[in-house]
Amino acid sequence: DEILQVVKQCKNAYASEDSGIKKAVLGQKFLALLFYTDLPPRRSKEYQSLHFMVKAQVHKKLPSLGKHATKANMLHIDLEGDHAFLYLSDYKTKKFYNDDLVSLDDHPLLLQQLKEHILNRKAYLCSDPKNSSLFVRPGGSPFTSGSWSTYIKGIFYQFTGQNVGINT
Repeated sequence: DEILQVVKQCKNAYASEDSGIKKAVLGQKFLALLFYTDLPPRRSKEYQSLHFMVKAQVHKKLPSLGKHATKANMLHIDLEGDHAFLYLSDYKTKKFYNDDLVSLDDHPLLLQQLKEHILNRKAYLCSDPKNSSLFVRPGGSPFTSGSWSTYIKGIFYQFTGQNVGINT
């Protein structure tokens, strides 16, 4: 319940911000929280290392597993439509479960926030248009495992005054 309250507070803070870097920073925080609360549980590496690929058309039917990305964990998204999926090939239990495809089609709030982030907000956080990392640190570099944990803890601290880890 407390986690969902933080998501709501972050969403409201994002919605009340007009534009610019502050809105981009809050939008990325809100997006990170949506990945943890809107999708089945996963470990942090899948999200921290996520890259994105904008495709002209992503079909509602998930593709068969195979080589779909140049990066290990990739978001495929159609910014014109309502289809997206995660192609995950680098995660802790991969040797037991192999590559994984996760449809995001049934997650409209997450899809909306992803589109907003990619189209309008990520440029404020990262000046390199070739950087395909979905989440970036100040200055535009990708998160490491340790910096991602600190980042997520910081979101909770900002809204609750408590340090809450991502695996709590």
